[in-house]
Amino acid sequence: MAPESNAIFDLITDLYKACNGRWTDWIADGTVTQLELLAFLDYAAIFLNNIGNYFADGGRKIVPDLSADALLKLAKHSGWTDPAAEDVIKSMLSTAQSSLGYPSETSQANYYPEEDRITREEIALVSRAMEMHRIEPENTRILKRKERDKRIFEVLQASKDARCLAEWDQFEENDMIIRILGGDHNDEMAKICDSLEQAKMFSSNENQIKVIDYYITSFKKGRLQAYRDSKKIWVKDQSPVIETTLGFVEPYRDPHSVRGEWQSIVFTSDSLQSLGLKEIVRKCDHFLCQMPWAVADINSGKGPFEKDLFDPPDFVSVHGQYEESHELETKV
Repeated sequence: MAPESNAIFDLITDLYKACNGRWTDWIADGTVTQLELLAFLDYAAIFLNNIGNYFADGGRKIVPDLSADALLKLAKHSGWTDPAAEDVIKSMLSTAQSSLGYPSETSQANYYPEEDRITREEIALVSRAMEMHRIEPENTRILKRKERDKRIFEVLQASKDARCLAEWDQFEENDMIIRILGGDHNDEMAKICDSLEQAKMFSSNENQIKVIDYYITSFKKGRLQAYRDSKKIWVKDQSPVIETTLGFVEPYRDPHSVRGEWQSIVFTSDSLQSLGLKEIVRKCDHFLCQMPWAVADINSGKGPFEKDLFDPPDFVSVHGQYEESHELETKV
């Protein structure tokens, strides 16, 4: 997500509230023309589908087909002041940083906020220092800034608890300091931890409670090991009716390909489809004997490359009911 995405989201939702969903009222009162309104609604729909003003696939910037004047007229109806509206409109229309990538004149990434632009080499250097100290990168961002004659690299770790976790200054490059700071997105992480505490009341078994406890520890303290420990318990919770996954899961849009993006998905199981799939598993020996490498007189007809006894994993067919990530999916 780009730095300006939160403000654009607020603008879109504030405009919706201002007209109570009756968008055409602004055509009637002369605020915008029909074409301008359609252009804005097209932009809003694409923005909301990608949860940001860059396409989820490819990282190309989404720019509205609207003038700054038309956007400013709309913004005034939602109560935005001119300076605030002009700032967000400027970022919406700018084509300078037209893609997501390493910070440069043509690209940006909010994993590396641009108080003082960080280079690829500096990102790699900080990453090596983190690896040496066993600090994992998935739930972090890196902010570079300068203090007097020093380059300061603040590793911002997502967690409810805001505190300085470590500071390192013993490097060949004498002008640099690395600080590990907890508390990035702490307001959001606090709400998530509170909601997880409430979710424990609806758990079906002890394993589900343990998974949630590990989640809370991870999101409160920023400890990814606790998150990994949760997965060891999660695999023991077989065939739940409601399935979830959440956390800093996949490095979809980090140009350095190590920092994760928050993802939260809720699934419901499909018992009918699951029964059909389990019937296929029940007949797996028959299907294995039809494979190209099957040999009639070896391993009960399954050939030399299959195990003597097929050990099917536990599984369930699920449908995604809700997803919170970089892109809204129509199905899972």
